[in-house]
Amino acid sequence: MPLGDPAGKVAVVTGAASGIGRALVDHAAALGMQVVACDVAASALTGFDDAVVTHAADVADADAVEALAVAVFERFGAVHLLCNNAGVFQAGRAWEATDEEWRWAFDVNFFGIINGIRSFVPRMLDGGDDGHVVNTASVAGFVAAPLNGPYTASKTAALSVTECLAHDLQSVNARIGASVLTPSAIRTGIARTDVVRPDEMAAESELASGIRNILEQLTDAGLDPAFVPPIVFEAIETGDFLIPTKPSHRAQIEMRFEAMRDRQLPPTPPVDWGDNMRAVVLQEKGGPEVLRMLEVPDPEPGPEEVLVDVVSTAVNRADLLQRMGLYPGPPMVHEIPGLEFAGRVVAIGERVVEHAVGDLVMGINNGGCYAEKLAIHERLAMKVPAA
Repeated sequence: MPLGDPAGKVAVVTGAASGIGRALVDHAAALGMQVVACDVAASALTGFDDAVVTHAADVADADAVEALAVAVFERFGAVHLLCNNAGVFQAGRAWEATDEEWRWAFDVNFFGIINGIRSFVPRMLDGGDDGHVVNTASVAGFVAAPLNGPYTASKTAALSVTECLAHDLQSVNARIGASVLTPSAIRTGIARTDVVRPDEMAAESELASGIRNILEQLTDAGLDPAFVPPIVFEAIETGDFLIPTKPSHRAQIEMRFEAMRDRQLPPTPPVDWGDNMRAVVLQEKGGPEVLRMLEVPDPEPGPEEVLVDVVSTAVNRADLLQRMGLYPGPPMVHEIPGLEFAGRVVAIGERVVEHAVGDLVMGINNGGCYAEKLAIHERLAMKVPAA
């Protein structure tokens, strides 16, 4: 539901100490909103605008979230924007992740949202003002991969419950809307959320720790979190339900539901394609041939990205997993082999300082190199010295 002029209105953001949450707080405060920043890490709730109110709470604790709602409504009398943003990452094979790891992922990523909905939405409805709920899921809500069961399942549930919430609100003609944010690679601390694992949990497996390290590499080269809030606020005003951070969500969702329509296991597309993809289907059930080309418009580099005309690619992620013995059998993926790339820079973003058009570069893209043109953060493109 559009908020109109946000000045003076009240926003509550969980997971606010860093990453997307902090960016949402800063953006809302800059728009003149009264903002409550909530996080489980109380010591990290510093450095905000003086108008921002901080509140320490664990969103997995329903009583703590209820206490947050009571405090907010007692102080401000209303909430117009609720961002259930707190999240944690837990990897592992479905049969190897412990009960505690499954429950931790769902307690924060799913029940953290449920707790926010139950404590805030009834009060927002009673207030009668226009409002909106934004729940942070992930591109993992529609891109599943091996070795990420707890995280992927909890984020898929977050997407689904937001869809249900939006329908529920429409069914009662509420003046409140709901959207789901599905970030791809953003420079956040999601890979480092193991620091807030409950003390009683055993250390995670070597495999899960390795996947966490891969995620950290991917997110460290991702978009600046500051680019997310304008996308979110624009989506609220235009009434969008799904709020992706990359246009590649179209192809990702298409791949998923095409496979499900055909009663097949959905393939694992790359998590972050940049703004486009021109890829082939290498293998589908029935044979290894290249069967079709997926066409998507050419990309535009982001402010800190370079656009590379790819001339060569190397080993892909699926092949790497196979060689490690982690993904036996032929993968059913939509990708041209390529984790490593080489190519010529053909365009640069406005904030790029290390590269110029015409540079020959090489590098590694953890999401994979599948396109004829690849938009990638400048730090992942290494200049090739002249011969």
